[in-house]
Amino acid sequence: MVGKTIHDLKNGESVSLFFVIRKKDLKNKKDGEPFLNLEFGDKSGRISGRVWDNARVVHDSLDIGKIVKVEGKVTSYRDELYITVQQIRAAVAEDNVDQSQFLPETDKNLRILSLRLFSFINSLSKPYIKELLHLIFDDIEFKNRFMKAPAAKLWHQNYLGGLLEHTLQVTDICDKVLANYPGVKRDILIAGALLHDIGKVDELSIDGFIDYSDEGRLLGHIVMGYELVAQKIAQVQNFPKPAANQILHIILSHHGLKEQGAPVVPMTLEAMIMHGADYLDSQASAFTRIIHKEKDSGGKWSKYVNLINRYLYLGEND
Repeated sequence: MVGKTIHDLKNGESVSLFFVIRKKDLKNKKDGEPFLNLEFGDKSGRISGRVWDNARVVHDSLDIGKIVKVEGKVTSYRDELYITVQQIRAAVAEDNVDQSQFLPETDKNLRILSLRLFSFINSLSKPYIKELLHLIFDDIEFKNRFMKAPAAKLWHQNYLGGLLEHTLQVTDICDKVLANYPGVKRDILIAGALLHDIGKVDELSIDGFIDYSDEGRLLGHIVMGYELVAQKIAQVQNFPKPAANQILHIILSHHGLKEQGAPVVPMTLEAMIMHGADYLDSQASAFTRIIHKEKDSGGKWSKYVNLINRYLYLGEND
């Protein structure tokens, strides 16, 4: 089954594949005997697994985030595929497992994306804002982490390089629409767009699969991003306080509503434009991913998307 992924699996087929363990949960059958519910992942997606025999022993022998070899059979229940696990073991060095098969990555050229990032920075007119952005992104170690980071765990651009891709798309939207609204401070808006999700570099972990770091769960990327940018602003000599407040306000308000995790709601024109651009790209990118994934199903509608409480129209052959 060389080259086969979760996305390729069909009901009824036998499998012998490597996956990363995303979740494990020991449960009880109706007779009180334990069984193990697992979630496996690779770069193409996720699938559940069931271990019916020796469940407790298997549970204690497996660690979340580790790669395992799974032998079993693909089964369908309520239109969802899962694997009935017959054998499972931790991967060993002799397996020569390619780590890249477990984390999806952008199909765009990161070098070109990096050039676009710096072209936005160098297009700014305010020297202190340009200095701030260079202070952050000229740090090679941080820049490499930023370029590798995903934009989200599951919803949008949830792959390596996704954060850079999302950041540039949001910035590009902002740059295209600002001419329609007289009075927009371009340097503030572009800086806010480039920095709005910067806290995700530390919020998300990419150890085996994309998940939240401990710090990310406890603090969240908005607070983490605010703190990072505030610290860097303090290192720029004579950075105007009004400009600092407006850039930091964009970071704090980019989710738009307090119910959506924003500490404050947008209260400047730049913050409102930035929120709209962020919402547009995150939703449109997620819709595109779902439609692309389910387009070959033959139906007109996607499966029900719980996160947004709706089906998505897949279209028809014209």
